[in-house]
Amino acid sequence: MILPTDTELVQAAAATYAPHSKPFIADLGQAIRVFKTVREDGLVIMAIEGTHDAPGWMLDFFGVKADDQQGMNHATLGFLHAGFYASAVSTLTRIALDVNGKQYAICGHSLGAIMALMVGSLLIQDGLPPVKIAAFAPPRGGGEQFVKVATSVPCSAYRFGNDPVPMIPMALPLFPWQQVPLIQIGQRMAWPFSAHAIDNYVAGVTAHEVAKES
Repeated sequence: MILPTDTELVQAAAATYAPHSKPFIADLGQAIRVFKTVREDGLVIMAIEGTHDAPGWMLDFFGVKADDQQGMNHATLGFLHAGFYASAVSTLTRIALDVNGKQYAICGHSLGAIMALMVGSLLIQDGLPPVKIAAFAPPRGGGEQFVKVATSVPCSAYRFGNDPVPMIPMALPLFPWQQVPLIQIGQRMAWPFSAHAIDNYVAGVTAHEVAKES
């Protein structure tokens, strides 16, 4: 089995936004829809849809219950974002049952990116590690231990230009948010929210991988 490229995974993340795509998990609302594809070699790719743009993501983030913004302590993952964790758990059993005994990768953009990191970390702890996690514009979802677990398998995470989403929530003494290592791509944009568009990530990741090969 050949590991999926980041280009392959960013394209899978982008496909979650296509109007006629059929999700594997759809009954949890627009915020959490999981899409599944299977490569010819049997590799399963789970892609989690995110909010389509940064302003929408910011509205989602600041519009949820205050309790969901609180941190929590997980027995093995350490400090986590309570709301993101609750959302990840809601998909965990069905994803775990589907990928059990299979090789799989998990990816997403924006809200889908932190879901990919969170679900991937939970599956690692359950003894079902993905072959790769790819996160495009992920917000921060936890602290040092969470980052350590998420990056214990091949993990790629990207920030395009000055996209603000990977910088939220801000790290504060009482809230020790940490970010997975980010690969910086693209150029700063006059309107930072414009940098968040999935099309930027598709183009930027593709160009980055082409440059690495040349």
